[in-house]
Amino acid sequence: MTTRMQALYGLALILIGGIKIWLHMGSVSVLSLPLCSGKTLTVSAGQMSLFEQAHCWGCYVFGAGLVLVGVAAFGAYAQRRTVAAQTD
Repeated sequence: MTTRMQALYGLALILIGGIKIWLHMGSVSVLSLPLCSGKTLTVSAGQMSLFEQAHCWGCYVFGAGLVLVGVAAFGAYAQRRTVAAQTD
């Protein structure tokens, strides 16, 4: 995979993760968790911290996108440095 494709995939993951976090923060006021006993635990999301409100699978996708863009940037930098060393 080329560094350009890695960067594009990373940017797509950042966009998807950011949208999911934004939608999650705007829509959840009460969190319902099904328990093993068949009952449901309801937690008011208004009393949670910002991190607890924003945390969903979007966080992991956003983080993976950041890592992928970082790897692509490092690969592009390393490739540029090898070309510069050959021309010296």
